[in-house]
Amino acid sequence: LKEHPFQEEAVVYLSELYLATERGDAAVTLLKEAAERPDVGARVMLQLGAVYTRTKKSAEAARTYDDAVKRFPDNAEVYVRRAQHTGYKDLDASIADYRKALEIDPDNRASLNNLAALYIGRSQFKDARELLLRYRKNNPMASSGAFNLASVYLSLGQYKEAAAIYTE
Repeated sequence: LKEHPFQEEAVVYLSELYLATERGDAAVTLLKEAAERPDVGARVMLQLGAVYTRTKKSAEAARTYDDAVKRFPDNAEVYVRRAQHTGYKDLDASIADYRKALEIDPDNRASLNNLAALYIGRSQFKDARELLLRYRKNNPMASSGAFNLASVYLSLGQYKEAAAIYTE
């Protein structure tokens, strides 16, 4: 950082070191300074939101993710992180953010799996199945998507398909 102030990767890693050594305030200060720069990347903003979340500052995290969406409207990950932060507090907002992420990146793992989980919670099993089939096609070794798909198959009465996943 002495040679390249606010170098994104160094800022993120240093903030993690601050957190690991119980210096959360130093992590926030570093990340906020970097986030105020016009040339900041999305990764710094996402790290700042994550630090706020980990230090139990939910409102600050929400504002950071909102700002990240405004600054990086074509970055799928900012929508994913905002949706993850919002979670079940506002299902409609979370669903909208996951959908937006999928518009930008149709194969986004987190969006496919997490949006499917929200659909499962709303008993929209056919919608969840479609997403999870896409997820499994691109991530055949990922167990979370497989188990979610098996649950959907059970809910739809497709027992053979569910059993095949469990056997696999």
